[in-house]
Amino acid sequence: MLTGEKVIPNGFYKFSKYISKKLKAKSSGNFQKGFENLTEEYFKYVNFLDFKDYEEFSLNKYGFENLKLIYTPGHSKDSISLVYNDDYLFCGDMVQNLCFKYPLIPLFGDNIEELISSWKKAIEKGYSRFYPATSKSYILRENLIKKLEKYE
Repeated sequence: MLTGEKVIPNGFYKFSKYISKKLKAKSSGNFQKGFENLTEEYFKYVNFLDFKDYEEFSLNKYGFENLKLIYTPGHSKDSISLVYNDDYLFCGDMVQNLCFKYPLIPLFGDNIEELISSWKKAIEKGYSRFYPATSKSYILRENLIKKLEKYE
């Protein structure tokens, strides 16, 4: 978000919905502002991308060969993932497998339909491995496909 606000996402499960509600009540709108101390001069060094205009964005021209960003909403409305070599997806909180060997819908997120759509998009693009932010290890494409079939 351009404002730099730290947003507490909703929960996808009964207990995580409860936790989210409690955290939101405790914070009562006192969000951390990330950009409030920056002057206009600093913004010339920052590239803001609106993923309404980009489905994916190559980072080659910024010196990162074989890397691109793709829009993967669901956990949050501005979630992105990093693709390496059109094969590996570093997907943040789009999926998790903290305590289990199979992939799961994350505990928290904004929109379950968008999240499932992001899973489908990533599977269709043929990425072989998924590296979540909260995980014991990577997730194989085949395992994500199996889990998606159960959720549908």
